[in-house]
Amino acid sequence: MEGTAVQRRGHAQGKIILHAGSDDAKPTYITPDTITIVYNVRPIGGPLSGLYHSEDAGANGGDGVTYSLADCAPTMIITHSSYIILKGASPILHPHIIYELKFGREDERCGKGVIDHGPLEYTRLYSSSRAMWPGLCATNDLAEIRKIWKDILDGSNKTDDMILADAWKGRGNMWILVRPDRFPIRETMAAVSTKPHIPEISPDNSSPQTFDLPADIFLVLSSFLRPRDTQALMSTCKLIYYKIHNHVHRIVHTYIKVHEPWFLPVGPFNIPKGDEEVQWWYEQWEKYDIKGDNMDLKIPWLQYRRACSHSMSMWNRIRIWRNVKKLETIAEELGLNVTQQTLGTLLNDQDQ
Repeated sequence: MEGTAVQRRGHAQGKIILHAGSDDAKPTYITPDTITIVYNVRPIGGPLSGLYHSEDAGANGGDGVTYSLADCAPTMIITHSSYIILKGASPILHPHIIYELKFGREDERCGKGVIDHGPLEYTRLYSSSRAMWPGLCATNDLAEIRKIWKDILDGSNKTDDMILADAWKGRGNMWILVRPDRFPIRETMAAVSTKPHIPEISPDNSSPQTFDLPADIFLVLSSFLRPRDTQALMSTCKLIYYKIHNHVHRIVHTYIKVHEPWFLPVGPFNIPKGDEEVQWWYEQWEKYDIKGDNMDLKIPWLQYRRACSHSMSMWNRIRIWRNVKKLETIAEELGLNVTQQTLGTLLNDQDQ
């Protein structure tokens, strides 16, 4: 796993010193000058050590530094894919603001309870550094965990596909372990190859005059509908199907951009591998000869949105995106959305 470390830093003899150990104290003031971020950190020492290491050299002083994940250590580890999502979902959540939400406020909205970890919460063993992965079935009761997984894996009356579906998308909740940046492009194009359903029903003379409305009216109505509702409208009769069909991908794309931006890649950002999402997005579409400046006009957005509903990667992405927006809301409520101004200066002014 590759991640990002957010932790305290200090200065000594003109050099940046990273405070990454469990014995290091928290900073007096949490500001852009006392909190920094180091990229490309990886776990070391086995699963029980809780240690991460960075060999990056540069302005952040990350060369050869080891970071502790002990509860008392002033350090946070964020997976790279989650940090990219964070930067896309909320540009105001700078490292010092993230750090203050985690460590710096005695407020019921801050600390360990800020993030909704979903089923991952049940994998935590508070008396150990290990994770109890079977707890993904969303219970801390060991007897219940054994019972659920025994039933999931019981193949006496189930096919392998049924077992895997229950483990990954059902009671096993293993979808939460899937990378949140793998958009369902292959699944989209597989759906495109299937023959579309065109309703056989045509309005007769006794049908409501609604069917005689101009196509523009139906397009305006569709712009207010969720993609699945637009598809349901198209399935009512052949006349409406053909009035909307040629515009449905543009309608769905607009809806996603406005109401479901998590289904689109974010970036590029001026950080290491900050273009990872958009680069993967372009590369995957190019395999189907969808490329160039007008590639958005070639993407089958209706099928793409349908594929997103069944994608475990997108389920996890939505979970992370919503957590980021929750953090953003809390930061704004606490007045922490001071983007570049040094908070230490503000605090000093208040103390005088």
